[in-house]
Amino acid sequence: MVQIENDEYGPFAERSFHKPWSQPPATVVLPKRLVHRDLLAASTNLGLKVHQKLAQATPGTNLVVSPISVNLAMAMAALGAQGETRRELATGLGLGNIPEAEWQACYSDLMENLRYAAGEQELRIANSIWIKDSYRLQSQYEEALKEHFEAEATSLRFSEARSVARINQWVDDKTKGKIRNIVDSLSDEQRLMLINCVYFKGLWHQPFDTDRTRDKVFHASGGERQRPFMHMRNRFVYWEDEDVQVVRLDYARFSRLSLWVFLPSKNTGLEEFVRRLRAAFWESVRKESDTRPGTLALPRFKLECSEKLNQSLQAAGIDRCFDAERADFSGMLVEREPLFISEVLQKTYLEVNEQGTEAAAATRVAVTLGAAFPSERPKPFEMVVDRPFFVALGDAATGLLLFTASVWDV
Repeated sequence: MVQIENDEYGPFAERSFHKPWSQPPATVVLPKRLVHRDLLAASTNLGLKVHQKLAQATPGTNLVVSPISVNLAMAMAALGAQGETRRELATGLGLGNIPEAEWQACYSDLMENLRYAAGEQELRIANSIWIKDSYRLQSQYEEALKEHFEAEATSLRFSEARSVARINQWVDDKTKGKIRNIVDSLSDEQRLMLINCVYFKGLWHQPFDTDRTRDKVFHASGGERQRPFMHMRNRFVYWEDEDVQVVRLDYARFSRLSLWVFLPSKNTGLEEFVRRLRAAFWESVRKESDTRPGTLALPRFKLECSEKLNQSLQAAGIDRCFDAERADFSGMLVEREPLFISEVLQKTYLEVNEQGTEAAAATRVAVTLGAAFPSERPKPFEMVVDRPFFVALGDAATGLLLFTASVWDV
């Protein structure tokens, strides 16, 4: 495995956090290796492209995407792909320049680093594969999923209604009841289903005072709304230019995870901001933000979404795997049948309140039978999030995104 030496996002690097950190407690295990650079960059790129495509398809509508859940679910599919299908998936997932023998270990490193980044906050990552009872996984594929993705493999009678209930119950349990009914039915043509779940619950490093929460007008896309706004005066990690204000809210208990709130200017607006959003901008904000005193007014909000991701992934360059004539997943099953991905569906949940954040995502991939620091004292800022805005929940040290959301109404 290639070792990545990079102090820039080393554990609890002060330069990345703009605040002093003590050593993590003994219960938090230091990762053996950092996440490969290419994997980090590709996960961010793919997540933002998927978000942009979905936002274009559903303008003015609340949207939550989990880039890390998309990445993990599609990576499990990539391990069973062959030929051009495998190469295309590898490119989209950031594995193209990494030797194939190291792909699997890269995802072990990714999940290990994510759990470390969460500190003592609650972060659950769960993977599973469900196989039609008359079919068998190739042993090499099954072993890779178990060892590197910690995936549970279960054989089910897809023709029975209770199989749907069993899969849904597994997702319900892994997301603590936040994601329900990820599967409506199982068809005769389906051969297997890959599922990733991500659940996060984090408490703020500096909670909002509930006594200061009061109603205020939120200028939603559909009109003005009276909504509860949380208020805080503090020192924040902050960034701004003529198009957007950005504030970072950190989680407690040695967590490297943070929530960034992006408030586009009135002239730019949320739609244009999301359309122009790029990974390079995200990296600039993450690295160039600095600590400033300021006041923040942020509405409480709770969002739930269900989106089919096929077209978004195709627009991001992952296309062949959805084509029944061209897809090659011959590394999945012992039985030699032409397989393709018929659907990638993601359900998400995101809630932000005075105490912290709760977020969950489940992504399912149905595989089906087919034919194939500053020198001057910074000035205080004021940020009133009373119009549509964007949020990103991710690792402040590496930039890895767990959730992104376009919030048009609260």
